[in-house]
Amino acid sequence: MAPKTRIWSAPAYLPGVHPSPSRRKIQRVESILGVTLPPILLEHLKAQNGGHIRFELPGRVHNRIVGLSPSYPSIRTLLENMDQERTNAPLKGLIPFDGDGHWYICLDYNGKPAGAPAVVWVEMDDGTVETIASSFEDYLGMLRIKRAQELLVLDPVPDPQRLLEALGAALGCTFETTTRTYGSGTTHKASVEGPEGPQWLWLQPNEVARAFVYPHENAPYPALAHWLTERRLCHPEISAQGMLMGLGDALRPQVMEACRGLGLEPAVLGDCIKPDWEH
Repeated sequence: MAPKTRIWSAPAYLPGVHPSPSRRKIQRVESILGVTLPPILLEHLKAQNGGHIRFELPGRVHNRIVGLSPSYPSIRTLLENMDQERTNAPLKGLIPFDGDGHWYICLDYNGKPAGAPAVVWVEMDDGTVETIASSFEDYLGMLRIKRAQELLVLDPVPDPQRLLEALGAALGCTFETTTRTYGSGTTHKASVEGPEGPQWLWLQPNEVARAFVYPHENAPYPALAHWLTERRLCHPEISAQGMLMGLGDALRPQVMEACRGLGLEPAVLGDCIKPDWEH
């Protein structure tokens, strides 16, 4: 059964995603690792085998879950790089799913039943292991949508160009549009004179490319190349006609007033997304 809440970011950085794992591949990985992976983690990896997530762990730098593959980035390659000789932290029984060499976030199978590990944070330089969740389900419950209070949502916006013109007239600014074939895609940006001087205001469509690669890169897996031409919603909880708005705190009252004058009521992103991690 597919997870009720999509954990993955869109657009996905395609070199960080591997082809969907078959049951046989999952069994092989678990045999190599010597563990049973949490069923809910496997459900998310069947939907997308690794990549950046659209959620964050408050107070931590964690922003991805790597997939099941012998190739980088994956659980297997992270485990190979998590060297006991570099740290005093006890690493036995730990399976990493993100990390940069100085820190790792891991499944902890020490003293846990099969398929039900705790989640720990490892600081390699300090040699510390901190339990942050008693299960993978509890870890998911700790996640918060990125920029939950910073971004505003306008939904629906049936005519984006008309909105930009009306908003520009109300705020005394002109929007410039840039479109990239990678990263954020289309962005509408304007400098607005606010109470603390000029500040940037930007809007982006909620519908974006499903995935991207940088100009010097190719899709690493032919089976996933079609993702580059497909479309996806940044946030499935918001419609394809929705737009995301970014601005500084000092500018917010001014922009909110302008939107309301146009008959629009911006919502805070965090209020639009209520994760349901049950599976």
